[in-house]
Amino acid sequence: MNRTIVRKIRSVNSKFFHIALAECRDFKGTRVNTTAPSDSPNTDGIHIDCISNVYFYGSDIATGDDWVSIGQGNSQITIKIIKCEPGYGISVGGLGRYPNEKDVKGLVVRDCMMSGTTNVISESEILSDILQEHKRNIIVKGRSAAAL
Repeated sequence: MNRTIVRKIRSVNSKFFHIALAECRDFKGTRVNTTAPSDSPNTDGIHIDCISNVYFYGSDIATGDDWVSIGQGNSQITIKIIKCEPGYGISVGGLGRYPNEKDVKGLVVRDCMMSGTTNVISESEILSDILQEHKRNIIVKGRSAAAL
């Protein structure tokens, strides 16, 4: 899927990823909404892997797992004005575990409302300095142990 725009889509009670994007570029998702019970395991809202130029805007994500999970090889990802509750937060995970994994570059998270999470944005130590400059205007309610 290259040069794709998705608008007004809803996924309810998915049994794994609600939406999974892999090996594409120039994706824009607006009003992409996902819903699953807060105790449902392994129900990531949006999973991103090996893609470039991704933009999510104006979406509601309510899952029992990661709201957005970001794997290896991604670049220029913007997550803006999304509402997330409950779940594990935005996860940039497991990077650096294997020798040939690709970097994540250009991740921006802005103007988001996050509620009922254990981790707001969790990332490996490799990314923490880079990502710190790109987290802006994130409102968090009711978190228990956050990495922000």
